[in-house]
Amino acid sequence: MSKRFLLPVASALAFLAAAAPGAADTRTNISGSFTYEDCGPGHAIAVPEKSTIQLTLTLSESTVAFEVELRGPFGDVTRSDGAPNSGGAWRRDVFTAGTYNLRICGKQRAQDDPPVSYQGTVTTSPTSETPAQGNGVKVIHSVQNTRATMRREVAGSGAVATNRGVATFRVRTVDGAVKLTYHDNKAGIHITPQTRVRTLFGANSVTVIAGRTRVMLIDRGSRLDRLVARTGGYRVAGNLVRGGVTVL
Repeated sequence: MSKRFLLPVASALAFLAAAAPGAADTRTNISGSFTYEDCGPGHAIAVPEKSTIQLTLTLSESTVAFEVELRGPFGDVTRSDGAPNSGGAWRRDVFTAGTYNLRICGKQRAQDDPPVSYQGTVTTSPTSETPAQGNGVKVIHSVQNTRATMRREVAGSGAVATNRGVATFRVRTVDGAVKLTYHDNKAGIHITPQTRVRTLFGANSVTVIAGRTRVMLIDRGSRLDRLVARTGGYRVAGNLVRGGVTVL
């Protein structure tokens, strides 16, 4: 049976906007799908001046936990939960002109859950709001003003529960290359820093592929980080029982 962690979420999620009087809105239609472990496709949103971004979203499931990720033109990233049925709303004011990237991300879903599809409309409207003091956004290291030159990094260590005990890991970035140590002694699964691997970064995750073995580390903040590993009939998925991981 699929194990789910769900938040009551309205089928239509609104980012409320406070547009300047008489200003014209810009609308972009979006669609896509996301899985239990990562985000959907990126949607480019052009912002000519400081604006409020408003999103109306319809999901194929009316009750599912998800996050909205907004990446700025200089590599800054913010992520926020979808608005609940109680009438609460989430808004995002942006203060730098440029092209933003918006994605809908899965959150706390069981590994065997099917993908969730969505359709929506993103509206940008000029705003008179000013930046809040403090509470800065999470910055991804970048070179100049382009996402194509971003350097991604990951670091962390800890353990995840398995059917037979625990699996331990350590991950770090050395000269731009990800090095992973992963041991599940009882299952006979071992990856060392000398193992030849491929690395795929998601919005807040990194997947290390060593032959047929895939280990995904998901940065969800304090006490919510997850690890998902699989190869053949071997499956491990869960929140870390100790340690943590940071994906930049």
